[in-house]
Amino acid sequence: KFSRDEAALLSTKYDSEYAYRKDEIGRLHQGFERMTARIQNLVNTNYVNEILAKEAQIKALESQINPHFLYNTLESINWRAKAVNNREISLMTESLGSLLRATLSNKKSLVTLSYELNLILSYITIQQIRFEERLDYREQVPDGLKNALIPPLTLQPLVENAIHYALEEMTETCYITILAAETDKTGKNGERCIRISVTNSGSSFDEDLLELLKQHKKQPSRSGIGLLNIDKRIKLLFGEDYGLSLFNQEDCAVASITIPYRTEETVSC
Repeated sequence: KFSRDEAALLSTKYDSEYAYRKDEIGRLHQGFERMTARIQNLVNTNYVNEILAKEAQIKALESQINPHFLYNTLESINWRAKAVNNREISLMTESLGSLLRATLSNKKSLVTLSYELNLILSYITIQQIRFEERLDYREQVPDGLKNALIPPLTLQPLVENAIHYALEEMTETCYITILAAETDKTGKNGERCIRISVTNSGSSFDEDLLELLKQHKKQPSRSGIGLLNIDKRIKLLFGEDYGLSLFNQEDCAVASITIPYRTEETVSC
């Protein structure tokens, strides 16, 4: 039995012997070594090129979308709207500014449910001006749960998904409701768990949609990619017992996330 260091030394010794052998085994070994080196070089080159390309894309986007420029532009539009007493334009620019600040400036891995609901309210304000009385949005969230921590931009894409597949596809009023409640389930450490659901009328989910997307049996649309992203982020942060579920209930589509009830106080302890 050899130790790891002894095995490495023997391997180096045999490699150096094969490198100078002139027989068929030596030539095979030398050819294999050259092929391995070329493959490794190709992998490294492609990997570095891909990373550099991604960095270039990000830098290009950052240079095109300067947050301060956007905020200042929106402030100017808002100021002009207020000067002519155009409340709708003023409200839309203020809401869009809030959305941009939340999405571009926030670097936290977890935010409070209250923060996420305020973000959604800004988004809904813009959509209600667009669709007027055809959009009915409500929240049923106990105050005691609004300090729960969730991944940012978890619920807003679900609301956006509801509007895209329901409101834009029908002429009747679309009802969207966010509900939050504690569940009977407890986590591995005895943690309380909460369920937050986005329910909308006017659309439905395909049966086993999330599983079909995970198994690549259904090609994801932009919203489909977002659904997988939400589920993965929750599982990475909290564990495999938590995540997103999609189902239909009483002619409504329901997107529901289950997470442990954690607050800034409990996390800092």
